[in-house]
Amino acid sequence: MTNQIGPTSSALIVLAAGFGRRMREQKLLLVDGQGVPVIRRTVTAACQAADALERSQVVLICNPEFPDVATVCNDLPVGVQWNPRAGEGMSTSLSAGIRWADERQFDCAVVILGDQPELRSDMPVELVRTHLNGPDAPIVQARYQGVPGHPILFSRSLYVELCAVSGDEGGRSVLHAHRDQCKYVDFSTEPFPDLDTPEDYSAFLRRNS
Repeated sequence: MTNQIGPTSSALIVLAAGFGRRMREQKLLLVDGQGVPVIRRTVTAACQAADALERSQVVLICNPEFPDVATVCNDLPVGVQWNPRAGEGMSTSLSAGIRWADERQFDCAVVILGDQPELRSDMPVELVRTHLNGPDAPIVQARYQGVPGHPILFSRSLYVELCAVSGDEGGRSVLHAHRDQCKYVDFSTEPFPDLDTPEDYSAFLRRNS
């Protein structure tokens, strides 16, 4: 590997345990114009980011009801963590990923949404670079033309708080509690949406035809 950034160690957590109810099918297995599944695009970008970072690893948080989400990525250098509690909300997937990072003593965790296949590999890298270069902040968040979004980096000091979150909010309450300590990394691109509905997917295909 070349051009690595370090020495901060980072876990890149891809949340991919949702049910896709608004899409009315498993959205992560939908394909782009080249036939690449949505989740594979996202995970590939995360792996490319990990390759540019020293002491970094990708973990994919999956729902055991949809094993094919992991299968379509099984040739990529990722760990897989199954979340049998996925039906209780996104917080269970987040805590599963954070516990995985904590057990391996990663200094920070970058949370990536699996249904954002337009993620670029430089985005997680820039968050870690900003965290590394200080001044220290417990949260570093991507921002697109002034709009905060994902990915979001959380330092290890927040792992306990993140694991205590419940319901379907993900890490929103922790983010809000520490908003005044958050740093932003600005990207010139427009915010890219989650793929939640058939309309979102159609728009994604038009952008990536």
